[in-house]
This record gives sequence, structure tokens and C-alpha cells, in this order.
Amino acid sequence: MKKFIASIITLSIPIFLIAQSDYTINEGVREMSQGAKNSFTMFIPNASTSIGEDILKKYLRQYKGKPKLDKKTNEWFSDDAKLETISQNTIDIYTKLEENLAAHVLEVTFWYDLGGAFLSSTDHPEQIAAATQFMNRYGDMVTEVLIEEELKMEEKKLKELESDLSKLVKENDDYHKKVDEAQALIDALNKDIQVNLNAQSAKQSNIDDQRKTIDTVNNRLNLYRTKI
Repeated sequence: MKKFIASIITLSIPIFLIAQSDYTINEGVREMSQGAKNSFTMFIPNASTSIGEDILKKYLRQYKGKPKLDKKTNEWFSDDAKLETISQNTIDIYTKLEENLAAHVLEVTFWYDLGGAFLSSTDHPEQIAAATQFMNRYGDMVTEVLIEEELKMEEKKLKELESDLSKLVKENDDYHKKVDEAQALIDALNKDIQVNLNAQSAKQSNIDDQRKTIDTVNNRLNLYRTKI
């Protein structure tokens, strides 16, 4: 990435910032397979190279570009693409994607070969708006996929939270069930306690009566002892 950034500074110092675009797009001369040519670099937040490439292939096929990746240069080449808003003739589009992890952006550079000249705001000012729209539409397609992935992730989080809630509800139900069981046991034990207290009272009465009986017998015994 350091080498890539250095090449931007030395070869692609932005000379034109397209205004009123949905994405930041810098125009500048950058090295590519055909030499140092005028280019347009856009920055798509939080996008990955893999997603960017998948969308790029689908997108360029809409313009009959038949994109192919040159693994040596890491450039996508779309031969004879039909972008009538930019040129009535077919054009060749070169695209390079670089994932800037530090900045959390996907840097996508487009070179438009109009046939003998590469698109630039200096030589083709009337075609810049169409090129901007073309790139913004591509950026929107990438961003749409990112948002869809974000939605799936958030929906997954929701399901996990709902699952956690269901577990908590079940735990709460179990706790209430145990409380009910414990309360039933407490009620039964309270009844047993009352029965036990009644039994103790009755037994104490029996003991008192028995002591009286013993006293009576002792008195009788003592009476006979005094006669002897």
C-alpha cells in the first residue's frame, strides 16, 4: 500500500476534483499498463476488493465491456464498452481496485481510452458529467451490497437477542415454577407445623393429667405408709 500511495503523490497529484458527486472522485495522471495516463479515482467507504470486483464485472457487462483481469498489472480491462453518454464510439475501460485498510476505503481508479486519447476534464469537459454519473452508479451498486450485508448482520444480531430473551423468559418461568412449588411446600409445612403444635398441646395436657394421677397415687401410698 505504501508503494501505491507514493505513486499517487508522484504521478497522480489531483488536478481536478469533481464537484457535486456522491463520492469523492479525484482526477489525475497515474501509471497503468498503457503508461502514465489520465485517470479518475473514486473512494468507496468500508468496501472490500472482492465486493468491488464482483460488482464491477456485473456492472461493466451492462455496457458490453466483457471485463477481464490482468493478474500481472492487477487491472481490469473492458474492451469496446458502449457508453454512449461518454462517447458515440466504443471505448476501452481500465479499472484498478486497491483496498486502503488504514482509511477503510476502496480506491477504484478508472481510465477511459476514447481511442487515441484518455478522457480528461481538460480535453473533454463536456463528457465529465457522464463519467461521474457512471462512477457514482457503480459506487451506489457497491454501497447497496454493503448495506444489504449490514442488514443481514443486524438481523442476525436481532435473532441472537431474541434467542437470548427467549432463554431469559424460560428461565423466569422456571423460577416462578420453583417458587410455586416452594410456596406449596411452605403451605404444607405450615399446616404440619400447626398439626404438630396441636399435638404438642394435647400431649402436654396428657402429661399434666398423668402428673396429677401420679400425685394422687403418691398421696394414697403415703396415706397407707402412715398407718403402718
